[in-house]
Amino acid sequence: MLSIEKVVALLTPTLFAPVAALLTKIITVDVPGSHVTSGQLTALEIAAFIGAVAMGAHWLQGQKQWRKLMLDTKATADTMPAADRAALDAAAETVIAQIADEPLGPTTAPVTPLVVPVADNPAGI
Repeated sequence: MLSIEKVVALLTPTLFAPVAALLTKIITVDVPGSHVTSGQLTALEIAAFIGAVAMGAHWLQGQKQWRKLMLDTKATADTMPAADRAALDAAAETVIAQIADEPLGPTTAPVTPLVVPVADNPAGI
């Protein structure tokens, strides 16, 4: 079975990057009022392609670092004395419980939107 890293490494240059370039072409050609020369369009397609490849490479690097961190953490936990491991697990459970008890969203009163009367708007917008 393919790992997620292999799937991303395979699909980034073969699917994601060409789709990014294609979407760039569709957006620049089909948007009314956009005047893009063929040279500019080519430059935009190349930039989109390179951007997609760079994001894939960045994700792969982060995934590699995350896996290394998980392996290092597991190795540290395996060599840790049982009493220390129990204390660490208890602390983790306490933090998880505190996070679960926190309310989601803003805790202050909602902000009222600013409404500008048309008469006070010098631009007339």
